[in-house]
Amino acid sequence: MTTTTDYQRKGNLWLFDQMYGFTSFPTGEDFQTVGKAALICAKGDGILAPAERDRQISYW
Repeated sequence: MTTTTDYQRKGNLWLFDQMYGFTSFPTGEDFQTVGKAALICAKGDGILAPAERDRQISYW
C-alpha cells in the first residue's frame, strides 16, 4: 500500500526532475549549495527583496 508520504516523495522527485533534471534527491550538502546559489541569483541586482527571499524559502 502506498502512503501519503510515498506519494509526496514521488511527487517531489518528479518536480526535481522537471525543474532541475535531478533523477534522485540531492544530499543535504547539495540542497544547501543549490539554496545558496538560488539566493545569490535572486540578489543579482544587489538587493534581496523580501518577496525574493520569501519565494526562495518557500522552495526549500
